[in-house]
Amino acid sequence: MKRFFTLCAAALVLLSCEKKDDGNVVIEVTDPKDAAFTVAAEAAEGFEIRYTLKGAPQDARVEAFAEMDWIVDTDTSVAGVVRFDIAANATGGERSGDILLLYPDTEAARVTVTQLPEGVEPDDPLPTLTATTVTDVTTSGATFTATLTYEGSKAITEAGFSYTATGETSPTTFKTEAAAGELKATVSGLRAATTYFVEAYAVVDGATYKGKLTEFRTMSDGGTGTGNVYRTGWAELPVEYDADGNGIDDNDATLYYAHHLCDGPEKNAQNSGSARNYTVCFSAEHHCPVWVAAPRHRDLYEGSADRTDAYKSDPMIPSGIQYYSKSTGGGCNKGHMLGSAERTSSSATNRQVFYYSNIAPQYSSSFNTGGGAWNNLEDYVDGLVCADTLYMVIGCYFDKYTDKRGNTANPSKIEFGGRDDVSCPTMFYYALLRTKSGRSGKNVRDCSASELQCVAFVKCHKAKKGDKPSSQDMISISELEKLTGFTYFPNVPNAPKDTYSPSDWDL
Repeated sequence: MKRFFTLCAAALVLLSCEKKDDGNVVIEVTDPKDAAFTVAAEAAEGFEIRYTLKGAPQDARVEAFAEMDWIVDTDTSVAGVVRFDIAANATGGERSGDILLLYPDTEAARVTVTQLPEGVEPDDPLPTLTATTVTDVTTSGATFTATLTYEGSKAITEAGFSYTATGETSPTTFKTEAAAGELKATVSGLRAATTYFVEAYAVVDGATYKGKLTEFRTMSDGGTGTGNVYRTGWAELPVEYDADGNGIDDNDATLYYAHHLCDGPEKNAQNSGSARNYTVCFSAEHHCPVWVAAPRHRDLYEGSADRTDAYKSDPMIPSGIQYYSKSTGGGCNKGHMLGSAERTSSSATNRQVFYYSNIAPQYSSSFNTGGGAWNNLEDYVDGLVCADTLYMVIGCYFDKYTDKRGNTANPSKIEFGGRDDVSCPTMFYYALLRTKSGRSGKNVRDCSASELQCVAFVKCHKAKKGDKPSSQDMISISELEKLTGFTYFPNVPNAPKDTYSPSDWDL
């Protein structure tokens, strides 16, 4: 989620921070985090980048290198802080460059800095670009998709993607239409079995803006492709950065992925294999699921099997980071992300939704109880299941959260599941995608944007008992992406993630 600070009277934007793990030490930029600083075009003093060096000795410091001469007096004498000043901007236009944070034998952290021209007000809208989604990866090509958002009046003179292979120093640029909205490009000429880094960019009034870097790897000759989605045919999946397929996020080693096929007789749509049950992203930091992605369809997943209550560790995720038992605590009970009643097609498949990776602590008095705010939302979502498939991501949020009703939840650690270090979520959400008619008989990937609807429902964990779903709980999928940092529904290019209408959802 972007934070905005007003400092002096000129403009500086810290657009992106990137961390890379090259082994023993990781440089992690902690402030700004996707932040935009607004200051004046004349000289400005006293800016800071804050960082941590994970795996380095105490009081170790980075070196900082500014690739532009208008960043002056860079000071790294204090561990964890890079201080710098900015010279006056007499160019008449915007200017951009990078500051590199360096530590021996460690991948540099890069902070992109843009200074706005004199006369630009701090509240002028700035262009923003999402991280690039990479799909349809082959031995020599891939498809890039990103979104450029800009509501200002200045001209967008160029937009597209810039990508670089590991070991290369000069990026390749692929230009798209220079306009706000979806940017999409299908590139060829890539090398097989090679790791690439790609970012979306846009040039507005002479300044270059960039989205976050995305890493992907092309297929090997005769081998298996790796990208940032597990299966391109699974419409519910968010982006997963797991190019080597080891189940651990390539950019955040605290995140683990597990993809579960149904254990019962359920078959996929082609009856050529087991149907998928759900995918989970589980946090070793929070000891809690971050999101669970699953399809809903009554004909396939709902039947006469009883609730199994078969609580146990997820066999595809290290047991040491999960709960130790089915015990509760912190005023919470065991809240399913994907509900037991949503998987009654067989007892074997129902047992899978009792893996601890699918369980989060939810307040028992007001949230996950009869008439509770989350239970009411679950009942509402049940009514959205249609003849076409409903695709959903159920997620947890752990930072401070205030909803539109004025309820606020603060981060905390609780005893839960036999552990004393479990993060209690501050907000739960549903990200939903389906066809508007609900009975089109079409794959959502074959639908136009006008045939689809998607939205996010967000519920503060301190919501009052009896709260029912309303338009106050709704945000766009794009807004949810900015809040959580995840990319949803990358396998459905036409998903209208920037817009929603409460009337489409009968609210």
